[in-house]
Amino acid sequence: MILNNITFVLLFALNYVSAQQIHPVDAKVLTYPKFFTSIDKLAERIQTDFQTDYDKARAVYVWVANNITYDLKAKSNPKTIVIESKSTFEFEKKVNRLKSKRINQTFRSKKGVCQHYSELYQTIAEKVGLKVQFLSGNAKTAQNQIGMSSKMSNHAWNAVWANERWILLDATWGAGYTLTDENKFVKEYNDFYFDTPPSLFFKKHFPDTGKWLNQVLDRNTYESYPLYYNFFSKKGFELDPDIGVIEANEGEIIHLKIKNLVFSEAVKLGKKDKIPLQFKPFNQEDNFVAFEFVYSRKQGRYITIYINENPFAVIKIIPKKAKT
Repeated sequence: MILNNITFVLLFALNYVSAQQIHPVDAKVLTYPKFFTSIDKLAERIQTDFQTDYDKARAVYVWVANNITYDLKAKSNPKTIVIESKSTFEFEKKVNRLKSKRINQTFRSKKGVCQHYSELYQTIAEKVGLKVQFLSGNAKTAQNQIGMSSKMSNHAWNAVWANERWILLDATWGAGYTLTDENKFVKEYNDFYFDTPPSLFFKKHFPDTGKWLNQVLDRNTYESYPLYYNFFSKKGFELDPDIGVIEANEGEIIHLKIKNLVFSEAVKLGKKDKIPLQFKPFNQEDNFVAFEFVYSRKQGRYITIYINENPFAVIKIIPKKAKT
């Protein structure tokens, strides 16, 4: 639950197909038995059923995302392992042994955290003949991260080579999402996080290296993004300006636009499920819906935007700096 916030509820009629056709690779993988005796057996099945690297890469994603459940207990109680060794060779041998054990445990128990999802994806993908990378970095998952340092590494994902290019994917987020207040993982497959356009992927991910391929990513830009919820990924919604930190003082008007809303019937300014506060009319411009509101400190620092009752994004309001 987000306290002392404002909720914008946008009610709109969208021009999209309600029942989206399932991808043929997904349809095939979803017919697989619930359990395989080994990772090798699963890899053999994928190699038999799919010919192209792209389809194999997607098949591995579909299987991992649909069969591994996020382990909230492991996240809350991480284990610290001390490795004693007399040489680098011995140390690396022990590390690899522990990693192999960890991957097989994830495969058998069907649960894990982001590291386990990514390690398992890498292992299966390599067994079907794909070139794959294990990547780590910062993921933006909480409103208190908006505008703050992102140097802490808290997440892992993958990149796989297919169709003569590197494809970004996050099997952890493809598996579902966490309700933090209820300490509950909601299993809900999301194919948006397979072959995600880099421009969208890096709104919520920042690699430890600070780079993607030959491109240097701007950490300040990443840190300034709003917190986007998974709902944005399904519909392609984006805020304009795409800035998560807005300076405003008491009584100032804040202007925002949302991209890819085809038509909006009404905008309500108020807390979710409460009587709407006063709001002003907005305009529809090309591919944007524009609206405005008068800011009050009573409304809180963090503002959540809901679209059709679904949380879309959070922005942060800070006081304007006094002129010197």
